[in-house]
Amino acid sequence: FSGFQGGLIKLLGPTGGYLIGFIFLSLCTGVVAQYAQNNISLEFLGMIIGLFLCYLLGTLWLSHQMHLGFFKALSVGVIPFIIPDLIKLILARSIGIKIKKINGDTTV
Repeated sequence: FSGFQGGLIKLLGPTGGYLIGFIFLSLCTGVVAQYAQNNISLEFLGMIIGLFLCYLLGTLWLSHQMHLGFFKALSVGVIPFIIPDLIKLILARSIGIKIKKINGDTTV
């Protein structure tokens, strides 16, 4: 969503909230995964919470930048991406398990 471009312009643009939100998504997911001790339910919960934070920040910023109501911003900035993002979460978890096994991590 940044069009392979960067800089302050992108952070201040309509999708800037999602870019900032992605930082919180990564932090939340990483912290929960570290302490979940391979509890898949907890790890998935951490991913969902992180995704929610990303969506929330992105929607609030999109609403502000584009002068949209919150629910209109939600309908264009989140709703179309929920299913694809959930699929990506599942794929990321599955790939992560395989990478851990390849690296010899027996706590998978």
